[in-house]
Amino acid sequence: MTAEYRPGLRGVERLNAKSVADAEATHLRRHGLSEWPETMAPQRETESVAARKRIADLLWYSVPSSDDTEAKSITADLLDNLIAATRDESAAELAAVRAERDEARKLNAALDRSLDDVIKDRDEYHEVADKLAYAVAPEEVIGEHSSMNCPWDNALDLITPMAEVDRLRDDLAKYAGQEPTVAEEMAELARRLDDVHHVCDEAEHNSLRWEHPLPVPEWVAVVREAADGMRPPGEDRRADAIQYGIRIPDGSVLNGTVTDLVEQQERLVRYRDCYPEAVLVQRTVRHGAWTEATS
Repeated sequence: MTAEYRPGLRGVERLNAKSVADAEATHLRRHGLSEWPETMAPQRETESVAARKRIADLLWYSVPSSDDTEAKSITADLLDNLIAATRDESAAELAAVRAERDEARKLNAALDRSLDDVIKDRDEYHEVADKLAYAVAPEEVIGEHSSMNCPWDNALDLITPMAEVDRLRDDLAKYAGQEPTVAEEMAELARRLDDVHHVCDEAEHNSLRWEHPLPVPEWVAVVREAADGMRPPGEDRRADAIQYGIRIPDGSVLNGTVTDLVEQQERLVRYRDCYPEAVLVQRTVRHGAWTEATS
């Protein structure tokens, strides 16, 4: 073999680290492994030596040398150097991959912890929001959480805006300290009762001022009793009937069971022939419940 023949050297130069790494990965997959265990190191070494020998047998004849022995020696040295460089590069790449894997594991662990914190915070905020919502209104008013209902929104709708609260406070401040005292309220009540009595007196006067007095309206006596607090509690205040009578000068009331006003007015005209000062009077009649008569 002459020194001028060099086409095979370019082929050796093209045998790069990736090709060796791919070949080693193929051997690992064949054994179902991700990396070589210690127990398989001898077998791996034997296979590597056999593979190097097969490659050397294919390449040595294209290596420039003085004889075949030298060509084979140079080829062996070239392959040994290539394998060593490839192993160094593979080890560095593997270390980098393992470092990235470890960093990814750390990142995943940190993300898991962060997710746990987010879930915990979410649950705490959910609980606080529920407390606030149900402090505004009970569950019967704002409901429960569902796909069709949000008690938080319902509670928010019920809350009076701060601007409205301020306006109401301003309105309240206008009347603060202006409430009447008990004495003032009693005086006002007495004034109103006096007005009620005055109305009753005026109605009675208007009925009796004529030469032939008219019956005093029924409501006068009822209102006076109510104004004076004389009506018993729980009393049936509805009148069953009004009876009309004729009062003569000695105070007696004649025909006091008549309920027909016109009839009694006509009778009053006749009575005044004997009792010129006779007047027409009336009374409210309230009947009790019917009970069985005793023999």
